[in-house]
Amino acid sequence: MKVMNPLLEKQPKQFGIGGALPPKKDVHMFVRWPPVVQIQRKRRILMQRLKVPPALKQFTKTLDKNLGISFVVCIAFFIIICGLLCIILRV
Repeated sequence: MKVMNPLLEKQPKQFGIGGALPPKKDVHMFVRWPPVVQIQRKRRILMQRLKVPPALKQFTKTLDKNLGISFVVCIAFFIIICGLLCIILRV
């Protein structure tokens, strides 16, 4: 059996006046958020709850600028090739 030194024995923390500081609490929900953030969160919850028709749903996930530019360049390339094929096949 191990002998414990009474000076090194663990004491419970006293959070009263003049005692130890209490542990930090998560006050995330009690913060007053800017109106823009509130609107963004409400819109996100609405989109999750509502059933959106597919015709409108397609615009919620759009391409970023770099991917959009590369997509347009790729489509333009295929349009040019299809145009040349049509001209060749008509002759």
